[in-house]
Amino acid sequence: MAKSGASSKIETGNSSEVWTEADEAAMQALLARRNRESSEPEKQKKEFFLPKGVESVEKWGRVLITMDAWKKEKLTFAKALSMSEHNEKMRRYLNFILAKFGEQACEEPPTQAVDLAMYLQAMNYQHKKGYERTFAS
Repeated sequence: MAKSGASSKIETGNSSEVWTEADEAAMQALLARRNRESSEPEKQKKEFFLPKGVESVEKWGRVLITMDAWKKEKLTFAKALSMSEHNEKMRRYLNFILAKFGEQACEEPPTQAVDLAMYLQAMNYQHKKGYERTFAS
């Protein structure tokens, strides 16, 4: 992506989205975290492969979610992953996608749910709890 402008337009079929420098920074942070976590020996690293037609994990993160649950939001895979850090509804959705479709990885995913589950695995997404206790000090 060219760094000269504040944003660039992504065209995908009938939808379009503006990819901003903030989106790019968020993507880079996700990739850096993925690389750090992949290098930690105590974490069990799952092997993954890029699906046919996808040249990089970064490009994969730019896929627009077209599934009914989040279609109106015009979110990318990367934005959904980033959003899951602070949005419980998204966290539950990604947990569901990973649990239901995570074992169906293949070169040509038959559905976007499988594609998203594969992306989550590639990014070392871990099933996260919705509620965690906060104790007073």
